[in-house]
Amino acid sequence: MRMKNKMSKANKRLREGDRVMVVAGNDKGRTGTILSRKDDKFIIQGVNIRKKHTRKTQDGPGRILSIEMAIHASNVMLSPSEDSVVKLHVSKNDDGQRELVYLKDDKDTVYRQANKKK
Repeated sequence: MRMKNKMSKANKRLREGDRVMVVAGNDKGRTGTILSRKDDKFIIQGVNIRKKHTRKTQDGPGRILSIEMAIHASNVMLSPSEDSVVKLHVSKNDDGQRELVYLKDDKDTVYRQANKKK
């Protein structure tokens, strides 16, 4: 039986450098900047920190490192300010270019230009 090649349904609107807030899980309410992403998981600065024990080697002693682990895209939302989260949607401006916008005070606020469709 053949396995179908599933496409990732990751949140394509968030990318490295965006400020996000965790909306579900152990770190709910924490904010941070996206450091990297792979498929539908993000590594966020200061969020989901775990301890990693390293074995001693000839070069040095063993240690305990604190590292950020990946968090699923469904558990984070864009946070332009410290205390609120927003949903992004795509709209076209007067020139026909696609923009990512969010609602603020019942008005569309431009977040940034959207990537071109391929």
